[in-house]
Amino acid sequence: ASLVAGILDYFFSYMGFVDLIPRRFYDGVDIGNRFHGFGGEPRQAFLLLMLGLAILHLKAYYEGTSLNKYLALLIIRAAILTKSFSGYLGIFAFIGLFIVSQLRSLKSFLIALFYSSILLLFMYLLVINTERIMLYLHSASNLWTILETGGELPYYMKVQRDSIYPLYDLTVKFRDFKLFSVFFGSGLGSASVTNNLYDGVALGVFNPNSQFVRLLYASGLFGSLLYILAFTHPVKCLTKNLDRRTQNYFILFMLLLLGCSLGVRSSVPYIYLGVFISVMSLSGHNKQLQKRMEK
Repeated sequence: ASLVAGILDYFFSYMGFVDLIPRRFYDGVDIGNRFHGFGGEPRQAFLLLMLGLAILHLKAYYEGTSLNKYLALLIIRAAILTKSFSGYLGIFAFIGLFIVSQLRSLKSFLIALFYSSILLLFMYLLVINTERIMLYLHSASNLWTILETGGELPYYMKVQRDSIYPLYDLTVKFRDFKLFSVFFGSGLGSASVTNNLYDGVALGVFNPNSQFVRLLYASGLFGSLLYILAFTHPVKCLTKNLDRRTQNYFILFMLLLLGCSLGVRSSVPYIYLGVFISVMSLSGHNKQLQKRMEK
């Protein structure tokens, strides 16, 4: 329903007729010609679309049917039309996670590198042809110099400062060989404190919108690794008796949702993991019941 309504809303917005679905009730903010469906923010809609794609694959597995390719392509097309900067960053994060996950053998690594190169090329063409994304990239061209000199951030960087300041602070710590914070983090809520310090605000909570920044700053590299393993390890365990290709697809979708959720805070990976565990448990129960009936 959200996909169909979102497509209609995008069409009417593109034609300049009317905004059928507002970002929020009584919000009054025009998000422009971008797909968002019932997801509200386009960046949240991007994540929900990826969740829908993963659930579609899970449904096909449970029913023993092939993936509905037409619906899958429609979901991907809608995700592109969100023109979400955090969503696109999430895809780049997914590519990185995918390559690292295939380091178990040279053959799988080279295959991952090949497919990742194709996806990177596609994402590059997508980014340079999306005006909204290019505005962010042009705005970030002198970002390091501005941060080092204490100058005023450009508008498109200022709206992302909640994620920029912790990353800059972490980079400075790495440069100064304060490696404990880099590897083990600075603790829960520390990113908000850092943002308040850089922004000159004494009170208030100013957490990053980016889950990646929040996770890396609070938990460090080791904590971030444990966070990723907390999602991928259950998937590997529950699919260990399946053929390698089927298992790889499930891990791939888990990495996709993890990568995309690193761009913006979301409960999507938790939702998918819960549904996945339930489906796999039910599937295993049904197979056991079928074997008993055959006896």
